[in-house]
Amino acid sequence: MNVLPLILLLGLSASEGPPTAASPGKEPPEADASRDWSRPPPGSPEDVALWTSLRDAQNGSVVQMGRIAQASFRIRYSRYYERLDEVARTSPGPRAEEARRLRSRIEVAARRADEGIPKTGLKVRVCKYTLLHFDQRLSYPKDKALAADMPKHRAEARRCADELVPFEAKVRPLAEALDAALTDADAFLEPEPAATPPAPAQGARP
Repeated sequence: MNVLPLILLLGLSASEGPPTAASPGKEPPEADASRDWSRPPPGSPEDVALWTSLRDAQNGSVVQMGRIAQASFRIRYSRYYERLDEVARTSPGPRAEEARRLRSRIEVAARRADEGIPKTGLKVRVCKYTLLHFDQRLSYPKDKALAADMPKHRAEARRCADELVPFEAKVRPLAEALDAALTDADAFLEPEPAATPPAPAQGARP
């Protein structure tokens, strides 16, 4: 395998399907521009914990999938396999052996990262909207139209958290392993520093 499949490059959109439509009813008041969006709105301990869990898992899933997609670009455009193959063909025994080991390590890490991301049905982008809808209902508890369908949006938030929390936990070490393999290959392939020319003899003309 020379590169990760294109699905990883498109994984944040194509594999998830369209976002769910916003629930009908009264729109919430305009958001408070001074709000700290790294903190959940007020709510019961259970709702605050659910909001935090879903926010962290959704953000983390996007980050880890982005790391894997970026690594696939690096593999393709930095030509790791081709360069390591060249070293293996042209270098003495120990260096050739290390080149083959690094190539295999990258290939295995790339395959595991690819296999760790579902090609269909993953709802990372959809769950972003689920979190927004849940946040709106927590933010405006006195709005009757929003409060009426809070149970539905709470249940949707729970389903998203149940999917994304374990997914993010699974894919994070896969992304880290792929990053580490490429970093070690970079160090191996880095050209040796040029030798420092000897200092001219004392009294010699430059």
